[in-house]
Amino acid sequence: MGLTMETTVRSKYIGTLGVVMCCVVGLAVAALYRIEKISVEATAHAHRKLIAEQLAPIFERPLWSIDYPYVELMAHTVMRDPIFLCIVIQDEANFTKTFGTCGSSAAYERFAIPVIAGVPPRRFATVTADLDAAVDAAPVASLTGWRITVLAGSVAVTLAAAAAAFQALVGRPLQQVHASLRRFRETGERQSIQWSSRDDLGTFIDDYNAMLQLTQEKERALNAARSRSELALEDLKRAQAHLVQTEKLASLGSLVAGIAHEINTPIGAGVSVASTLSERVRVFRAVLDAGAMRKSTLQDFVGTVDEATGLLNRSLTTAHQLIQSFKRVAADQTSEARRSFDLALMLDEVLVTLRPQLKRADCAVDMQVPPGIVLDSYPGPLGQVITNLVTNAQIHAFDGQTGGHITISAIPEPTCVVLMVGDDGRGIEPDQLPRIFDPFYTTKLGAGGTGLGLSIVHSIVVKTLQGRIAVVSVPGRGTAFTMTLPVAIDETQPEETARVA
Repeated sequence: MGLTMETTVRSKYIGTLGVVMCCVVGLAVAALYRIEKISVEATAHAHRKLIAEQLAPIFERPLWSIDYPYVELMAHTVMRDPIFLCIVIQDEANFTKTFGTCGSSAAYERFAIPVIAGVPPRRFATVTADLDAAVDAAPVASLTGWRITVLAGSVAVTLAAAAAAFQALVGRPLQQVHASLRRFRETGERQSIQWSSRDDLGTFIDDYNAMLQLTQEKERALNAARSRSELALEDLKRAQAHLVQTEKLASLGSLVAGIAHEINTPIGAGVSVASTLSERVRVFRAVLDAGAMRKSTLQDFVGTVDEATGLLNRSLTTAHQLIQSFKRVAADQTSEARRSFDLALMLDEVLVTLRPQLKRADCAVDMQVPPGIVLDSYPGPLGQVITNLVTNAQIHAFDGQTGGHITISAIPEPTCVVLMVGDDGRGIEPDQLPRIFDPFYTTKLGAGGTGLGLSIVHSIVVKTLQGRIAVVSVPGRGTAFTMTLPVAIDETQPEETARVA
């Protein structure tokens, strides 16, 4: 900073005091000048009057003697004095003579002096004189000048004393306040002011120190609260991550249970066929050991074996397909590895694992995804999204209903794929629609809903799959989730901000 706070305040204080004092001094000088001028002018008037009155005795004898040449000689002698501008002499014999130029100066004073003589004394002549009044103004300026000098010195001394007093009484505490504020700005350290006085400034310093102490206490409390909040936030994040992982594992567990139930049918059929075939082999061996083998018996046995092996092959093939689909879906959902995959085949494998719960819910799925759409992305997270959306439709859209219908369709575009999952269920109320992606928001709290299904869907689509998700719903007519997914994941792209339509 070019000027400190104290310097600026002191400059304003001294400047204001100087202006005030100069005004006071100016008024005092003007008053003194007026008083001196009046005094000097009165003295000068008396002096001029005295000089003018001296003319009467000078001209009395020559005028009484009617000696006009001598009168003129004396008049010329008097006019040598520069104070006289003109002299006019008049007597009762009608003698009139003017010496000099009357009214030739802007400042003059005229005196008419009677000339008295005779017995008894009488006025027989008049001497009129114009005296220059400007000549007497110099003493006024001289007298006023030294007073101005004295006053100017007094002003300077007063200003210096005021500056010293300001520095001692105001400047020093202000410097401490400024230093305290600058230290806080630069280092964040708060320093109290060591100053005590019984005035407004002392009260200000006390309030400032009290504010510093209160601010420090509140800052310590705020830091402690922030630390507690950060710890609570970390705990919340860990709990949320744990709940999300639990939700994923619960979904995977549901898949395991469904696949186990689905595999039970072909495995059970295979066991039954194998048991029947074993019984027929035992009977065939007994006939063979007894030597009663006939062609018809052999033909029946071969036909039975052929039929049994066909049933075993179909049952084991079905079980094999179920196990392979489950292995791929489970591996994708647990590893979240990136790879290229056919969207239709991946969705078929996911729907195979969801078939048991769809059967129990009497829910049909119509997949309208053309083959050949290849994505370079994460099939596991995408499968988790489809699983959660289908499960959400079963729990919420078709709650208490049968014969629900879910449609999964895809429209390929040059750089992305528009994937839609819709249902014809009960729909979502308009006031609930903006919150369906919020964590832990559910309308089935305590009835199987965790509030994490759609939150996980939104997080996976936006962050992992680098896409967008929008939802449209009409109460009583159904809900449609539309996802726009890139054909290939950009590893350098940061996580997008959620955009929900």
